[in-house]
Amino acid sequence: MLFRSNDYSDKQTNTTPEFPPFPIAVPRVTNASSARVVGLEIETLWQTPIEGLQIGLGYTWLDSEFEDFIDPTRSSGRIAIAGGCSKIENLGALPHCFIDLSGNSIEAAPENTLVATLSYARSLPGAEWGLFGELNTRYQDELFTSQDNFTKLDSYWLTDLRLGIENDRWRLIFYVDNLFDDDHFKVYGGSPDFGPRIIGNAGAVGSFETTGLLPEPRTFGVRIGFRY
Repeated sequence: MLFRSNDYSDKQTNTTPEFPPFPIAVPRVTNASSARVVGLEIETLWQTPIEGLQIGLGYTWLDSEFEDFIDPTRSSGRIAIAGGCSKIENLGALPHCFIDLSGNSIEAAPENTLVATLSYARSLPGAEWGLFGELNTRYQDELFTSQDNFTKLDSYWLTDLRLGIENDRWRLIFYVDNLFDDDHFKVYGGSPDFGPRIIGNAGAVGSFETTGLLPEPRTFGVRIGFRY
């Protein structure tokens, strides 16, 4: 078991301000003044009384948040998500809204993650072949995709199965990936909010996007390996 507590100063994160003096949104890296992550990791492996059967279990718990994060923006979408400006000041030639993200969760940091493995391996009686199998399952809690805590990916379970036989030279594996055909989004990318000139144009709404990649469906097949 491992317990960790990390405090960050000037944690890097992405934002999309305008580029003075032009009303052009440009991505750049900014620093949150401070952030905190407290976590717990547990990992165990049990050699069961059944010959060749093992059970592994790993669990991670995270509690993360930005403690002090004031971010200047001219994005109407981000201002609406934050609920308003803590102050308005000029940066260069343009007025900016300073939104307060203190207390928000850190992006891509699920609170709970669980990995479990059931594996079995033994030699076949009177043969040079061995039998093996493995069942892996993973649970990941919901997570936010950005520091604004607007878009959230749902929690999911993902299970893979492997069964096979092998000897010193040959290996035959039957596999099933995504055994229960889980269809939750697991990989994503962010698009900037191009809602410019929130103060100069109160009608600007903008767009705040997260693009998710569709997960692989249930997939099964056979693999053959040869050592030489």
